[in-house]
Amino acid sequence: MMSAAVTSSPPGIDCGSDCTEQYGSGTQVTLTATPEDSNSVFVGWTGGNCSGTGDCVLNMNTNENITAQFQACSERLVRVIGGTPEFYLTLQLAFAWAGEGGTIQGRDMIYQEDLNFNLNKTLIFEGGYDCNYTNITGNSVIIGTLTVSGGTADFNTDTIEIVCFFRKVA
Repeated sequence: MMSAAVTSSPPGIDCGSDCTEQYGSGTQVTLTATPEDSNSVFVGWTGGNCSGTGDCVLNMNTNENITAQFQACSERLVRVIGGTPEFYLTLQLAFAWAGEGGTIQGRDMIYQEDLNFNLNKTLIFEGGYDCNYTNITGNSVIIGTLTVSGGTADFNTDTIEIVCFFRKVA
């Protein structure tokens, strides 16, 4: 489930519950959009003179109708960086497509999958990211069997909790 909020400065708007407010003419109002969980990402504003993903700043000289757009993160479960970031649905797919020396980043969630590291390459695994992959908000938890038959995997254990059976194949 996606959860998000829009708040204002000066105070008055706290949307989920209070999405309208009256301000005096000429008042400068700043709107801030915030995903409230790791299942959504703020993708931009529509209406007024607002655009982009930063705060929306309005000078209240007329009525304004502004919409904050959020998107579910269901397709952004794993990211590979090293060049243009690419997104994958599983850690195994990310491992298969990551380049030598690349970094695989996981979201703040539980991954229940078996991993077979069978390619001769070195990768770094980082976890606990929010949907934007800008902040570490918790841990990635990996539950399953990890089989290593080639290459090297370096797990950042500050942000990844590994609950699996390890198997090294000669």
